Amino acid sequence: GASLIPPSSLQGGYFVTNKLQATARYDFFNRNGLDTNGFLNMPAVGFNYFFTSCNLKLQAMYQFIGRTGHDTQTVSISL
Repeated sequence: GASLIPPSSLQGGYFVTNKLQATARYDFFNRNGLDTNGFLNMPAVGFNYFFTSCNLKLQAMYQFIGRTGHDTQTVSISL
């Protein structure tokens, strides 16, 4: 049978300077379906840059999606 592990997420950030913040996140998800039992293991790192003069934030993230019980792996990069 399928195991019932709840989804989990942990994230945090650290201001390197008053405008630059380093970020990290870890997600774990049990992707149960009627015929498929697989886990998604998703660590991510990124940064936020704050433009204080115009109240704007630039955000970038790199995320790896590790799939256990699946045929493929995925890498996601977003800006």
